[in-house]
Amino acid sequence: MKMPPLVLRQSIQFIRKSQIDKLKSNNLSVEDLFKTKDDLLKEIALQDKSLTQLEDSLQQHELLFNKLQEQGKTVAPQLAKTIEAHQAKSNKIQKRIQQKFIAHVKKKYDSVGETFAKLQHELMLDKGLQERKDNIMDYYVEYGDGIFDIILENTRDFGDSFTVIILD
Repeated sequence: MKMPPLVLRQSIQFIRKSQIDKLKSNNLSVEDLFKTKDDLLKEIALQDKSLTQLEDSLQQHELLFNKLQEQGKTVAPQLAKTIEAHQAKSNKIQKRIQQKFIAHVKKKYDSVGETFAKLQHELMLDKGLQERKDNIMDYYVEYGDGIFDIILENTRDFGDSFTVIILD
């Protein structure tokens, strides 16, 4: 039995220039739209300078404990083990401090997150592809026959790519 050939199709996402401007004003890219809000905020938070400074401070703290442990070994082996136990407690506290820092930095960028969420909702209703929700006729009414030229210019005959088209 002959089967029809499988043809891969392309997906298209239309984004308006005003939406791109909102992304750029918040230092976001089109690729960021495909991330979750939490992942994006965490990524932004991790790039914050205060977190790199915290990381430096925590490394210095670690070095201090290592130095104390070496000094403790010279005095008494039991003292080194006691210092090691205190270091373990300190490491747990450091992790909590780090988590709190990340949470507060996330709050700092909450407005970016809200803008991101609004744009993501506009473009990807129910976190799905635009082509599943929007009708091409809405774009045809707005752009006329030119919408088909725009689509043809930005897509290939066959393929499995995902194309973002920026509309003026």
